Amino acid sequence: MKKYLEQILCLFLISTSVLAIDSGALDTSFSNDLSTAGWDLIFESGGAVFATDTKVDSLGRVVVVGSYRKNGETNYHPFVRRYLANGQLDTSFGNNGLYIYPLFNDNLDAVKVDISSATNTIFVAYNFINNSNDFDIAVFYLDSTTTDVLGLQTIAFDLGATADRKDDFLAGINVNPIPFSATPDGDVIIAAEVERNNANDTDFGIAKLNYFETSGTLTFDTFFSSDGLTDCFFDQAGGVGIDKAMTIGTAANGNYVVGGSTFEGNGVDSNGWNASFCEFDKTTGAFTFKWSTLIPGSTADDSREFLADFVIYEPQNGIEYLLVLTKEPEMDLSNKFDFAIRRYNRIFSNGNVWEWEVDTTFGSGPRHISRVGFVDGLLFPAATDDEPKRILVETKNQQILIAGTSNWTDTNNENFSHMALAKLNKDGSLNPSWGTNQSGKAYVTLDNSFPQIFKDSLTSIAQDKKSEKIYISGINIAAGNQVYGSIARVHNDLIFKSGF
Repeated sequence: MKKYLEQILCLFLISTSVLAIDSGALDTSFSNDLSTAGWDLIFESGGAVFATDTKVDSLGRVVVVGSYRKNGETNYHPFVRRYLANGQLDTSFGNNGLYIYPLFNDNLDAVKVDISSATNTIFVAYNFINNSNDFDIAVFYLDSTTTDVLGLQTIAFDLGATADRKDDFLAGINVNPIPFSATPDGDVIIAAEVERNNANDTDFGIAKLNYFETSGTLTFDTFFSSDGLTDCFFDQAGGVGIDKAMTIGTAANGNYVVGGSTFEGNGVDSNGWNASFCEFDKTTGAFTFKWSTLIPGSTADDSREFLADFVIYEPQNGIEYLLVLTKEPEMDLSNKFDFAIRRYNRIFSNGNVWEWEVDTTFGSGPRHISRVGFVDGLLFPAATDDEPKRILVETKNQQILIAGTSNWTDTNNENFSHMALAKLNKDGSLNPSWGTNQSGKAYVTLDNSFPQIFKDSLTSIAQDKKSEKIYISGINIAAGNQVYGSIARVHNDLIFKSGF
């Protein structure tokens, strides 16, 4: 009997060691078909598809948006595709899970999505070129069941003096449902990079819209400002005002924060860029606060710091936390970049807000930074150029998830890339129980061919707040340079430590 139990235990240990899957690896239970377990490609034969953003709704359905060029056309349409939690297409949505917006443009630039937490209504924003040949922004929203377009609004800041200096580039979208209110049902906040005088003089712009699901309309919130639009700028480099908006978030007090990168001309080569932020009052639209990560007198180092994303924590004991994800050079004057994460905090006191300060308990070194590079020989020996995209914070333990693309060139000077992810502890150190071989880092390649092509780039990451499952959208280039949009799910914690 003892020998029999020992054999059973041995078989159990062998089977679990085989079945154990690294976090960050593809979750094969998510699949629209058997050949691409863990992922799905969105494609149009003879056309091209770019998946640019993704979100998860309250029912665990995964929404992917991007640009869709049909076979035989030169124009791109915004598209929306929805999946069930198991990876199968939601056939109740659009045409077998796919909705292609009927309007199109010959230069569709960016498509972003957010979802109402109250009704799961899908809001989509995109760039387009108007009849005056400059860039504007459009927003529409869809009924989550019928796919009917409920509202459409175009946004034009048009701060430039001439037609060719009125470009407005989409940076982000944030939907805020208003509970227990008949009018309006909620707000849509749009962040943009807007031209003021010329291409070397751009500002952060913000627009606030009200939406009304009953009537299916979108209108500018004229209480926010006289026209629902306002802007903010830095102009910190001798009058050269290049402020490139990248994304939008919400402060603990409900105010809207636009984040981006500002040219400040500091650093050893006077080419410094720094992460920068503008905060706007949620009701009046009044500019309340702006700050950047420029260190006064910083001239000895390479100060190129480009914002990718940020997240603001809810306040704890009167302290509000800001996590900033940037890309920074591997070393001074290098042309290759790493992921870099810093944390800042500010204190609320008697209704007043103190300035953001570097959190000295986070990261390491005199700059209190957590730097993540992907040159570790796990899959390739070449040096990489790492492009961060998104940062998330998990609510249960304040673990930090960062994601982007790791690029490298082989000996034949051909370019390759992986989707790259990493998980950090709340103090900024790599999580040693997460990732490939518990390295804290993981790579994702969506390719069943042999040899593998390794041309995947990540555009967005989302997490199901209930299950904490991780979804990543991106762009896949297959043989023949066919361009696909992609969606994948990866394991979060080690499979035997997770609760799902």
